[in-house]
Amino acid sequence: MNKQKILTIVFLFAAAIGVLVSSYSTWAHYDPSVHEICSINDTFNCDIVNKSVYSEILGVPVALMGLVAYVFFFVGLLVYLRSKNSTLESVLKAGMILGVLFSLYLTFIEAFVLYTWCILCLTQQLAIIVMLICMFMLAASDKVRPVEKQETSTDL
Repeated sequence: MNKQKILTIVFLFAAAIGVLVSSYSTWAHYDPSVHEICSINDTFNCDIVNKSVYSEILGVPVALMGLVAYVFFFVGLLVYLRSKNSTLESVLKAGMILGVLFSLYLTFIEAFVLYTWCILCLTQQLAIIVMLICMFMLAASDKVRPVEKQETSTDL
């Protein structure tokens, strides 16, 4: 299996994990009767994080935003691999960079405001970082063209 296929599989796997985790977090956010599986103790409590004032922006759950983003990145990579469209490449990279920065902000909130960690949130943060690395590596491998062998003549 070549490097591009491995990177693609890793990217799509990370995006799928992001979709699954974001879907569960969105469901748990909207259903107050759901006690999240990752609410273990005061240090690791997804319920506190996912139902805090920081879990929504303008009334939209952050988990739902993540779900939309992960679906977009999953589909976007598949389209990019077929088209090699440089604009789409730039949009995917920019979106993932913003996603990583937003994840860092949310991690800051968990650590220094809420004083509790959401294992699902940390999983999503790892997924977006893995996807960003894979995207840059895939784009770089697309830019490298194999050097064609030049026939050399040994006749003198």
